[in-house]
Amino acid sequence: MKLALVALIGCSEPADPPGETQETNETSVDTVETDVEETEETEAPEDTDPEETDLPVDTDIEEIPEDTDPPSSASCELPPITNNAVWVHDSTGLLNAIENATPFSEIVLESGTYDLPYALLWLDTEGLVIRGETGDPNDVILDGQYTDSGQMIWISASDVVLADLTVQHASNHLVHVAPWTATDVLGVRLLNLRLLDPGQQAIKINTDNISFPTYYVDGAEIGCSTLELTDAGRPYVTYINGGECYTGGIDAHATDELWVHDTTIEGFWCPTGANYPSEHAIHVWNGAGNTRIENNRLINNARGIGFGLGDGLYAISRTWPDTCPSANPPAHYHGQIVNNLILVNEPDLFVSEWGFDTGIGLEQACEPKVYHNVVFSTQAPESSSIEYRFSGTNAEIVNNLTTHNIRERNNGVAELVGNFTVDGSEFVSASDFHLLPNAFFLDQGDSRTAGSTDIDGETRGNAPDPGIDER
Repeated sequence: MKLALVALIGCSEPADPPGETQETNETSVDTVETDVEETEETEAPEDTDPEETDLPVDTDIEEIPEDTDPPSSASCELPPITNNAVWVHDSTGLLNAIENATPFSEIVLESGTYDLPYALLWLDTEGLVIRGETGDPNDVILDGQYTDSGQMIWISASDVVLADLTVQHASNHLVHVAPWTATDVLGVRLLNLRLLDPGQQAIKINTDNISFPTYYVDGAEIGCSTLELTDAGRPYVTYINGGECYTGGIDAHATDELWVHDTTIEGFWCPTGANYPSEHAIHVWNGAGNTRIENNRLINNARGIGFGLGDGLYAISRTWPDTCPSANPPAHYHGQIVNNLILVNEPDLFVSEWGFDTGIGLEQACEPKVYHNVVFSTQAPESSSIEYRFSGTNAEIVNNLTTHNIRERNNGVAELVGNFTVDGSEFVSASDFHLLPNAFFLDQGDSRTAGSTDIDGETRGNAPDPGIDER
């Protein structure tokens, strides 16, 4: 077990960790990167601009009521604490327990705040479980105080579980999962966490080398968690490459079978920023594949969910056995985006330099399935509610509800079936997106999703209702 205590005296910022470079902050509405340091302008067709309409819904929602939360998945429940668990009550005890951990052992943190300035918790013991004692992440707080060694927690071993904790105030990433030795990292689980106010991404998933990868992070699960950038944390966001806002919720490179579910991600945007908006709430790209994004709530983020990026540059990291001919290689391969609520109603976000860009963006994405999502914004997005972009994208966009346009860009291809435009009158309230009995599109969804479950776990009928709720 390795543990780094790094004093950054005299350093303006920490160096990039092994296996990671700070890439540019991706595409904006009408820009596609052709090099990591320069861009080429691509004009969007004028007739596909979103309508400049504001919806007559309540924008003064501070939070969504608890009864509209996605249900907790059984997969988020850990077994009872073992008799052989190591219990710790302070930062020194935690550091020592990590240093001396053995494979498939368990460390339990007693309730309290663990101040961890200048500390990197490096978890490289296979099967290690680190969890809070009560199951409530509010009871155990790991605080980096914005003086940590970059990322606060680095996971480089398979089958590590991190659960029931709050991790906050990293100058870089809160949790970074990436190989360090010559082996893949498999089966990492991040469950029931509160990840607050990172300087960069809340969760970063990397290969061993972002340009020439050999080893990957596969089969990771992120579930039943909250990731948030608050107004208090926004001034601490890192700006790179001449002023780009470099923050986001989950940023995952070249990973296979990532599962993100039953999680709330909120507030990832910046007032200003050069070249691009902030990173997505969830962005899976650079040759990733078979991702499942299910039953999540994404609230007031500059960009919601992204599969892939650009027209080919950011698709170099991984080769798939049966890539789409027009996406060679794909920036994202297969995968599904299902039962997600993407809500944007924050006035300060709309008037920020980049505003709200898009709810779901598919770029050079090979055969993704985008089913039963709600993308609801009280003002028009800069680009779209949902968009499919570049000739390598061939998507199924089915049974979604959006307030604004579903947009083709740069010769993207998609099957569009069972999607409807809404104005808010179809839902219980501006914060509860269950359907009213008089919603005009009831039972008009495409039947390919019959028998699947909605965000509450209820089975859809043979004539499904579009959106996240089966009435």
